[in-house]
Amino acid sequence: MTIDDLEKIKTWFLTYARQCMQCGPDCREQLEPRLEHTLSVAVECRLLAHALGWSADRAYTGEAIGMLHDTGRFSQYADFRTFVDSDSVDHCIHGYDIVKKSGILGSLATVEERIILDGIRHHNLKGIQLRSLTDSLPYIHLVHDADRIDRFRMTLALIKESTRDRNLSVGSDGPVSEHILTTIAGNKSVSRKEIASTLDFYLFRLASVFTIHYQEACRMLLESGLFEEIVARLPDDGSIRKAVNGMLAYLKKRVSESKE
Repeated sequence: MTIDDLEKIKTWFLTYARQCMQCGPDCREQLEPRLEHTLSVAVECRLLAHALGWSADRAYTGEAIGMLHDTGRFSQYADFRTFVDSDSVDHCIHGYDIVKKSGILGSLATVEERIILDGIRHHNLKGIQLRSLTDSLPYIHLVHDADRIDRFRMTLALIKESTRDRNLSVGSDGPVSEHILTTIAGNKSVSRKEIASTLDFYLFRLASVFTIHYQEACRMLLESGLFEEIVARLPDDGSIRKAVNGMLAYLKKRVSESKE
């Protein structure tokens, strides 16, 4: 992929997203943060690709996937007024269909088109479901990790907004689920279904460190300061402190291993 190919994809995506924003009185308000997230993920994909030593054409392909990975979210909200897949459409498959039918990837090599479409369709899947996607897998991991990094930015912004006039507390925003604490202690990510409080949600977001694939992404997250700034805003509670210290130790270990 060339820089010109990437610019064409970006122009198409921005046009599509802005059209969706005009589909109702609340669409702009709901979709502008999604657009900001999408553009941020594309940048994170580029930075991570460079950190991994990828060639320019591979980095452009990775950035294109970041740009397009949440395409389905825009018409999902415009058509259904929800971002909940189970109440509307699977946004990954929906985005895959939209991009494929648009023809915007038609000028690319067949393998590049397939890799981008795989990245859109499978960026939320894990483990065994991905093993058959051999040449697409590095790109799927790239956009997944970039997405995780930007979600830390979004989480910090959410905490700042929700605590503008007060501090988080276990009493009013908890209690934290014992099951979630046990899951984190085992260096495992938390299921969204297990969230029962505000603090559970923030720990759920922090525990996504266990799903990051590339060690370079762990380094980027640590160097951004996002993880530690979120932690600094959580209540000074022993069980929470133990959980976040374990996650921080995990991140630092991943980064140190990459230097050996």
